[in-house]
Amino acid sequence: MKKVVTVLLSLLLLFYFSCKKQRSSKKIYIGTSATYPPFEYKVGHELRGFDIELASLIGKELDKDIEIQDMQFGALLLALQNQKIDAVLASVTITPERTKSFDFSIPYFMDELTVVYKEGNPILSAEALQWKKVGCQLGTTMEIWLKNRLPTSQIHAMDDNSPLIEALKAHQIDAVLLGKSQAQEFCQRNSGLSSRVIASAPDGYGIVLRKGSPLLSEFNRAVNNLEAKGELKRLAQKWVATSSL
Repeated sequence: MKKVVTVLLSLLLLFYFSCKKQRSSKKIYIGTSATYPPFEYKVGHELRGFDIELASLIGKELDKDIEIQDMQFGALLLALQNQKIDAVLASVTITPERTKSFDFSIPYFMDELTVVYKEGNPILSAEALQWKKVGCQLGTTMEIWLKNRLPTSQIHAMDDNSPLIEALKAHQIDAVLLGKSQAQEFCQRNSGLSSRVIASAPDGYGIVLRKGSPLLSEFNRAVNNLEAKGELKRLAQKWVATSSL
């Protein structure tokens, strides 16, 4: 009798852990940094934005549960490397340097490097940023671009662009370098600010994965399907002031 009970308990435990494994295998953990409106930001405790809705749509395409984890932008790639998350969806520009260490999905949005300035002190070209105090988000393409293209500029990098905009309004810095979509968002929210595109970002935003991740083909399939259905264009029209799609 004891032997029968032991066998039954073993089978129940096996069934339990099997179900648990199946449930977890259906969930994808995605990291984001909710400091980049209109792509990812918070209203109270709720995550909103283009990328947040895109993550939900990808989950439906793949029949997977999506759990989004919010963290500082500079911590996202490390969390991905350490397998704390499965992917990063946070307006990450595809660059040759990044593709050496990570896989990227096909681009889901094309943006441009844009400088935000006070209307009384216009900055109309990249060259005009030389020797200027320029703010940018820490660890982004903007920071890399400034270091490589304009080493004479004084870079002020922070985890969040919002305090940089406040510093600009307070005349503590001369400009903030952003993606075009976010630059337009900040200019709409803050009177007295204007923006100008100063460089292209031809590779666009992609979803970041670990090298060799089996999710790469699934994410590419989902993005392709969403583009074919017109969903990417709809997201751009809904969330972005001026769509580049």
